[in-house]
Parts: sequence; C-alpha cells; structure tokens
Amino acid sequence: MDSTESIKELATALSKMQGAMKCAVKDSSNPYFNSKYTTLAECWNTCREPMKENGLSLVQIPSVEVSERGALSVFLETVLAHSSGERISSTLRMPITKQDPQGVGSAITYARRYAMCAMLGIASDDDDGEAAVNHGAGDRGKAPPQSYRQQAAPRNADRKPEPRGTAQRPPEAKNAVQRPPAAKTPEEESRLKLVSATKHLLTGDAGLGLKNEEVAPFVRRVLGREDIGDGLKSMPVADLEKIVEAASESLKGRM
Repeated sequence: MDSTESIKELATALSKMQGAMKCAVKDSSNPYFNSKYTTLAECWNTCREPMKENGLSLVQIPSVEVSERGALSVFLETVLAHSSGERISSTLRMPITKQDPQGVGSAITYARRYAMCAMLGIASDDDDGEAAVNHGAGDRGKAPPQSYRQQAAPRNADRKPEPRGTAQRPPEAKNAVQRPPAAKTPEEESRLKLVSATKHLLTGDAGLGLKNEEVAPFVRRVLGREDIGDGLKSMPVADLEKIVEAASESLKGRM
C-alpha cells in the first residue's frame, strides 16, 4: 500500500462514510452456484453518496502486462483520495486465463469490484468470479463443469491407511477381457466324473439315498479311518473306487 505522509483527514472521512453506508444488495445471480452476488454497479450505488458527502473519491487504473512465458495479467491500481489532498492506494494483480478481449474485460471487472470493496469496506457476498477464471458469457446457463460436481462429492475422511508393505491392487477395468478357464487334462476330467458318480451313488434316488449327514459315517467305515479330508472332491481316485465298490455292494443287498 502507498499513501501520503498523513491520512488523518482521509481516515476521518472514511470512518464517517462507512457509518452512513448501507449494505450492498445482491442484484445478480450466479448460474453455476445458483446464488446471488453484488455487481460492480451496485457497489457504486452503495458508496457514491456517502463518498460525495465526505469529500472522498475513488480512482481505478487497470493495465495489462505479459510475462516472459506469455501469460497475461491485469494490474489494477486503486486510489482513494480526499479533498484535503490525502490519499491511499494499492495494486491488485489478477491473472487472465482466457486470453481474449472478453477474458481481459471480465478480469478487470472482477478486480475492480473486489479492490473497491476491500478499500471502502463494502460488504459483498461471493460472486461470479468464474467468468474471469474459466468461463465466458456464452457458457452461462450450462451445466457446471465436472470439477464442480466432484467438489461436492463426500471425502473418505474415515478411510484407514493401508499398512506399509501392502501392495495395493489396481482397480479392475470394467471392460476387461474375461479369460476362459484353463482346459482340464483327461485325468482331471476322469476324476471329476468319478466324484460325481460317487456322489449320485451315495445320495441319489437311484443309489443308496443317504442323507448329507449320513455320507461321512459311511465313507469312514469304508475307508477304515476317521480323517477323510474335505470330502469326496479331495479324495484320491483309489479311495473313490473303494467307496463306489462298497456302495454298489450295499445297493445290491437292498435289491
């Protein structure tokens, strides 16, 4: 901030002006956030008379500069002066992301409004600064960009961190190619058929018709041991053949 050696008269006048100034009205709408804000014109309507009555004036001088990398920025100097000759001033830098006449104009208007409110103490709600940042007038009324919708999404604040050393599996692609199951060998195919035949022989209506809880005791008696592992699927072929032979003999005895 820059100022004259003394700002006593200016500070007194500014205090009186702020005491007489009313709150700014939100006279425009932001289509992106569905909210209202105060325009630059309304800011002037709010402070013009109180400034006039207290001998104050405001001057804003914009300039555009180009950086070494070719980026444009608005430099806005705002000067608040008093009839006594006292003054204070400050400079605000505003980047221009949309480098065309519309983008420059939006950035200047945006800078003027905020610099003015900050200098004079005008209460103003948040505004449509998106016009100076990303969007032109032709974008208004359209759906918000994806980034806005993402910001509204809840964060996983309660998510526990993965323990160190634990490899994180990447998410599976939605359209990942499903690989066909590996082909079984002739021995595996033969064994699966034997398991199925044994099961039907023990529990099927054409077989012994044992209940599920009766199968294990029968198998234990046939094999002569208590440990039968995980059942028929894990048994060796020799054990399955013994069970089939015993079940067939029992079935013959019932005929």
